[in-house]
Amino acid sequence: MRFLNLQNLRRIDAIALDPGSIERDQIILIRYINDVPRDLDGNGRYDELVISLLVDSIYSGTVYYHLQEESHPEISFQNKSSISKGMDVIHLVIEGTQLRRLGKDGPFKFTNVYILNNDPYCPEGQCDIKNLPVFTLYLPEYITQKYALNEFE
Repeated sequence: MRFLNLQNLRRIDAIALDPGSIERDQIILIRYINDVPRDLDGNGRYDELVISLLVDSIYSGTVYYHLQEESHPEISFQNKSSISKGMDVIHLVIEGTQLRRLGKDGPFKFTNVYILNNDPYCPEGQCDIKNLPVFTLYLPEYITQKYALNEFE
């Protein structure tokens, strides 16, 4: 690390900074892409709803995510996904059986949406911090397309 003694300088016209040395957020949301239901077993009913988002990341590894539906904030949807450095797509997967707990047709309005790089499960209050620096990316709310609840398993 270098230090610049400013008291001996009479004038500074410009200071150059290496862009690689400037800290930035680990993940930056570019935009939500869409939401797509998937029928994994081919029985005509959706097994899951996938919300895709485009991000710019300097982090690579597992991410954990959390969502709540506005009309039922007591029900949380949590899962994990993976991400690579650079421009990448993250898929937030919500199981159809979990959506059915809402007891209503869509569109679903997801609030309190965030992504973390460490498992939020902390047994006995002790969290296992595997990834540093620890980060949480809070995302804007997301409203899905219209879906009938009986379309999901």
